[in-house]
Amino acid sequence: MLEAVAFLIFSVVLMYVVYRSVRYDDLKLWRPAKAPPSQPQAFGQGNPKAGNKKS
Repeated sequence: MLEAVAFLIFSVVLMYVVYRSVRYDDLKLWRPAKAPPSQPQAFGQGNPKAGNKKS
């Protein structure tokens, strides 16, 4: 009985840690994906368009 309770607690803690780490990774991936795209896109579109217009 004690082993079952210990396993249950361990599994719950493990699930919480995994969920928290996955959620943190999602936030970390979302922020760079959302912030940099607008900057790189502006840079990428600005340079190629300027280069195309010049040439």
